[in-house]
Amino acid sequence: MPPPLGATVAGVGAPGVPVAVPMQAPETRPWARSTSMSSVPWPRLVVGLLLLVLLGYAFFKWGLPFLSEKVIMPIIQWEAKSFGRPVLAVVIIASLALFPVVLLPSGPPMWLTGIVFGYGFGFLIIMAGVTIGMSLPYWIGLLFRDHLNLWLEKKWPRQIALIKLAGQGSWFQQFRVAALLRISPFPYALFNYAVTVTEMKFIPYICGSVVGMVPDVFINIYSGRLIRTLAELNYRKHRMTTVEIVYNVVSVIVAVVFAIGFTVYARRALDDMERSEVNCAEPASVPAGSPEFRDHLQGCSTARSVPIDVV
Repeated sequence: MPPPLGATVAGVGAPGVPVAVPMQAPETRPWARSTSMSSVPWPRLVVGLLLLVLLGYAFFKWGLPFLSEKVIMPIIQWEAKSFGRPVLAVVIIASLALFPVVLLPSGPPMWLTGIVFGYGFGFLIIMAGVTIGMSLPYWIGLLFRDHLNLWLEKKWPRQIALIKLAGQGSWFQQFRVAALLRISPFPYALFNYAVTVTEMKFIPYICGSVVGMVPDVFINIYSGRLIRTLAELNYRKHRMTTVEIVYNVVSVIVAVVFAIGFTVYARRALDDMERSEVNCAEPASVPAGSPEFRDHLQGCSTARSVPIDVV
C-alpha cells in the first residue's frame, strides 16, 4: 500500500532519485542552557541613578534637617543622659539578633551603632548581633521546613534552586554560596530562613554568612557616621570647610562604588556557579561507564574547584 500523500519513507526511492529524509530537530539539552542576572539594561540603570540623585537631594533638603532636630540629636542626647554605652551595646545586639527572626530590617540598629560607637567597637557589636540573628532563624526555620519550601520556591525559584545545588556540594562550596548570597541583593532576613530548605550545613552557612556580611557592616557603620556628621552640622548651624566637603563627597563615592562592585561581583560569581552546575548535570544520552561520561565528570570537578577570586 503506498504511503499517504506528503509522507516520506526513509531509505526507499526509485533508482537515481534522492530520497527526502526529514531533518531531526537538534536535541535540546537542559544542562546546556544558561541564564544571566548580571546584564542590566542601561536605560534602567540611568533612570535608577537619576531617581537616587533626586531622592538624595530631597533627603538633604528636607529630610535631614527634620531628622537632625527631631530624631538623631535627641537620640544621642538621650543615650548620653539615660544609660551608659555597655547597656546600649546590649540593646543593639539584642535588636540585631531578634529583628531578622520577625523579618524586620537590621539597617537602623547598624546605623545607630555607627552613630554612637564608630568603626572599632561598633564593628564588634554588629558582628556579635548579626551572628546570633543569622543563627536563630536557621534553627527556627527547620521546624517549618516544608511550608517554607513551598513558599520560597514560588517567590525566588532561581535562588532557591542554586542554594539547593550548593547544599549538595562540598564544605567550601556551601561556604562560598553563603558568602556570595550575603553580598548579593538577595534579602538578608529571608536568606536566614531559605537556607533551611536545603541540605546546607550550619557551620559552612554561618561561616560564609559572617564573611559575606563584613562589607555590608562597614558600609552601614560609615552611613551612621555620615548621618551623625551631617546632623551635627545642621543642628549646630556649622558650615563645613572645603576639605571636609571633599572628604565626605569622596567617601560617599567610594562607599557607593564598593557597594555596587561587591554586588556585581557576587551576581556574576553566582551566575558562573549556576552555569557550572547546569552544565554538570548528568547527560541522559551518555552511558554512565563510557569515557565521555568520565571526561564530563572530570571537567565538572575542575570547574567546581575554581577559586572564588578568579570567577
